[in-house]
Amino acid sequence: MTARKPTLAVVYDRGAVLPFEIARSLRPLAELVFVVPPSDHAQQASKVLRALGEVRALDDAMSGSRPDGVVTFSERMLGATSRLAADWGLPGHSSDVVELVTDKYAQRRRLAAAGVDPVRCHQLTRAGDWAAACDDVGLPAVLKPSHGEASRDTFLVHDRRTGADLVDQLLRRTPALVVEEYLSGRPAQGVGDYVSVESITSYAQTRHLAVTGKLPLVEPFRETGQFWPCQLSSDEQDEITALTGKALEALGITFGISHTEVKLTPHGPRIIEVNGRLGGHLADLALRSSNLDLVALAAKVALGENPRFESNAPTAVHFQHYSSGPADRVRVQSIPDGREVSALEGVDHYRTFVQPGSIVAGGTATNQLDFLAGHAPTHPEMLTILDQAIPLLTFEFTTDVK
Repeated sequence: MTARKPTLAVVYDRGAVLPFEIARSLRPLAELVFVVPPSDHAQQASKVLRALGEVRALDDAMSGSRPDGVVTFSERMLGATSRLAADWGLPGHSSDVVELVTDKYAQRRRLAAAGVDPVRCHQLTRAGDWAAACDDVGLPAVLKPSHGEASRDTFLVHDRRTGADLVDQLLRRTPALVVEEYLSGRPAQGVGDYVSVESITSYAQTRHLAVTGKLPLVEPFRETGQFWPCQLSSDEQDEITALTGKALEALGITFGISHTEVKLTPHGPRIIEVNGRLGGHLADLALRSSNLDLVALAAKVALGENPRFESNAPTAVHFQHYSSGPADRVRVQSIPDGREVSALEGVDHYRTFVQPGSIVAGGTATNQLDFLAGHAPTHPEMLTILDQAIPLLTFEFTTDVK
């Protein structure tokens, strides 16, 4: 007799995992129920999602049968997923955990109170608080919304006048800001001065899956790529994962996958932020480099398992690169010749996310125009391939946008 597949609710919106990745990883494990909010992205994806499983509107999620687990890969759906898990009596982030992984000020205060990482920070809800924040935190400082993703509206502020202008602008569209001590990274040759740690937690037991190397940021804090394995020694990775474990424990994370960004400073690793979900593009990177299915692991934890897993040690450096759009709102005039960059040795795949005529919204967020995946025998050879590929990734824009 064939065992019944469990039912898994996937609360879907724009996030780290695309519908085809969900289908590849989760359909063998469970019958899928997609819970979708009324956002434009989720509504546009609903036609594809209906081919993969049942689709329920978020407001009507409780009307159907109770699933065996619930998971999300979207930052903006963490709160809704937590509420559904509580209502259904299923494993997941508590409401307190969701507040701590989505409210940057609350997270900083908790990590400091627990003695994990006492980064100076100050919350702003009024423009008149800026002077006090400067006195408290010092300059340069990082200014960003208390809630947000993809480095949206995140700035490095060097002087009080510029900061005051930014605070005034940002408080018109967000209710609260955080001013944080700027963590200065140590010199890095061709790679970023930060990493991320990918972890899985089940029944309060955490296992760190990998330390992800990063390519250098572009101003102000936009990501350009990542790679497995990272370039760090095993001793330094152990130091980084130990710090991450303390952070996850301090935040009360007992279930789920997490993505923790860590700055590499001259004085040791420091927490940038802890995210209570899978990081962007990591599902692809883990599968290609180590045959490790992070999407399936997250689902198994959501279904109440304490999953065992094996991953292959990478035999090469697998990397990703993405181009960020300009800060201004623009229209795309031309895109790179994908055939030319794909023909380079070591480039496995290249695709663009925009076409001629597309409107790019602009801003400071990591607004990706394309995606390149590749591999190389060593880290220096990875950088050589990128030195060849990046000049070919030329986009042309016009500011004539109505």
